[in-house]
Amino acid sequence: MRKSNHEGSVSYIKSRANSKPWRVRLVRDGLEHSKYFATKKEAEAYRIKLATRDVPMKKRDTAKAFRTFCEEIWLPYKKNELKPRSYETTVAICNRHVYRYIGMMGLSQIGNKDVQDMVFGLAAEGYSKSTVLKARNAAVACLRYAAANGMIESFPIVEIVMPNEERYPNLIEKEKQWFTEEEMERYVAECYRTYSNGKPKHPNGPMYALVLHTGIREGEAFALEWSDFDRRAYTLTIDKNAVDVNDDDGNWHMIVQHTPKTKAGNRTIKLNKQAVMDLEAIARFNADKPRIMSTKRNTIMSPSSFTQGHHRICAAAGLPVTGVHSLRHSYVTYRYYKGLEALKNGGHFDPRDLAKEIGHANLRTMYEIYTHLSHKDNYNEERAFEDLPDF
Repeated sequence: MRKSNHEGSVSYIKSRANSKPWRVRLVRDGLEHSKYFATKKEAEAYRIKLATRDVPMKKRDTAKAFRTFCEEIWLPYKKNELKPRSYETTVAICNRHVYRYIGMMGLSQIGNKDVQDMVFGLAAEGYSKSTVLKARNAAVACLRYAAANGMIESFPIVEIVMPNEERYPNLIEKEKQWFTEEEMERYVAECYRTYSNGKPKHPNGPMYALVLHTGIREGEAFALEWSDFDRRAYTLTIDKNAVDVNDDDGNWHMIVQHTPKTKAGNRTIKLNKQAVMDLEAIARFNADKPRIMSTKRNTIMSPSSFTQGHHRICAAAGLPVTGVHSLRHSYVTYRYYKGLEALKNGGHFDPRDLAKEIGHANLRTMYEIYTHLSHKDNYNEERAFEDLPDF
């Protein structure tokens, strides 16, 4: 793969096939620099980093437009660093939002005020807090990379302030939705409802019940294989994640990443009776396929079709039509308050165990996402003096 002067090249050396066959080679001022890597991905990432760092400042185009630098240098670097879905999201955020504000500006012209104006502008347009944050983070990260590699003299960002939520109500995050215990019972009953002839009303009903009874993420559920289910210990190993990505031809398709959504997402969970029964029900019509949630054509489940099925179940059960992720929120909420109830009755409950079970790195993450969970609940209730423990 040849590049222009000062960009270097990546080539495969057959004689080194059993070690590190991918060579990065860059010649500058008559001197050659080369290094070998085990994978092409590692080699390409190093080539980009080496090329941007080795070219003298006088040969760098500091007036290069932000969009040009982003598309030619920063995004290719991020593609080797990010998971496919995260990379696609970053590209989309840049195309839809960032370039509209600072895309045509030269790198050396962009200052803190320009990025701040973009943030306020997106808020004024009515975009959500999540979208505004992603645009801010993409712009800041690109400029930081440019500064670190000498494309601009210094990093121009001092502080980017988020707009006032009272002035921009669209920035207020929507309250997370979850089902009550009674609603969960109605949802599961609908999942398993059959017609008079015994045929299931919702063919994939047990799959939805499994997500509710385990609290796993949608992508984690789609990536599950039967080998992840330990029938002896009744556990489920979560170490993969299915995502929807856009290929080079612009076509969207599902792939399985052999890493979960987050580092803490790599875990083994102990199943409850209902979850085991859900898996047994799924096995009755899907046991011949490698993935637990495979479609009839043995392909990865589509998020859109899975969401449509969830909406049908909600409507049939007379429940609010929510997103599939509400099943995870329902599980966490149910387990949390059942744990507090057990604690009040002298049992054991450690919220850290729940956070670990659902794939969160710590309690803080769980409480930030599930803001309706008050970890102060068991401190605010009235207590009798005789019930207080001795020192």
